Amino acid sequence: MNSKCDHCAQKVIIPVKHEDKTFCCEGCKTVFTILKEHKLDNYYALRETSGKESFATVEETNQKYQYLDHSEFLDKYTLKKDSTMTMSFYLENIHCVACLWLIEKLPSFELGVSSSRLNMSKSTVEITIDDRTSFSKIAKKLEVLGYPPHPILEDGHAKKLQEKEDQKDLIRIAISFFCTGNIMLLAFSVYAGAEGIIKQYFDWISFFLFLPVAFYTAKPFYISAFSALRNKVFSIDLPI
Repeated sequence: MNSKCDHCAQKVIIPVKHEDKTFCCEGCKTVFTILKEHKLDNYYALRETSGKESFATVEETNQKYQYLDHSEFLDKYTLKKDSTMTMSFYLENIHCVACLWLIEKLPSFELGVSSSRLNMSKSTVEITIDDRTSFSKIAKKLEVLGYPPHPILEDGHAKKLQEKEDQKDLIRIAISFFCTGNIMLLAFSVYAGAEGIIKQYFDWISFFLFLPVAFYTAKPFYISAFSALRNKVFSIDLPI
């Protein structure tokens, strides 16, 4: 089994197999299939010769979600009705009612979005658009808001993505418990009367235990709070 996706080169957590290839999600598998069918698979050779650094730069550009507008991808992932199309996405970083409110307000500030319905328990959203916009544009907007999207075909795919994000959250919680628990024990020792060089050691150990809590485990709060400020929206993560 490959450790990296054969399309995006990201680490594979839950493998999606297709022919002799391994992908991190159904979206990457579909894009790979489209490129192959249209004889555009020399893209991968160009990516390899350009190196990972160049690939990362391309990924950060506005082309990141262009595959969402490809006709074959739309045929597979969307429900078409009259002049509208509906696609389902799994969203990262969904954790409070403020997220629900912001995502469902999408039609009020994004032209061409008819409806946006979020299922908080599954972190999935159904977005309906008309011909005034495109799914690539909406996906870029969701990422700017702090909710990177992943197109999904069925609940099983969304569940796998949610489990992957839950694993990250459990790691953050475990690190927080370990660090803050030890900080409390050290602080108690200082309050109980530790002095001199012992107190200095305890203070420094507490400081180093504080760093992963502040700069790793709290990262989701920072992302959500800064996204809210950037979009002039109040979020519960701001006071946190």
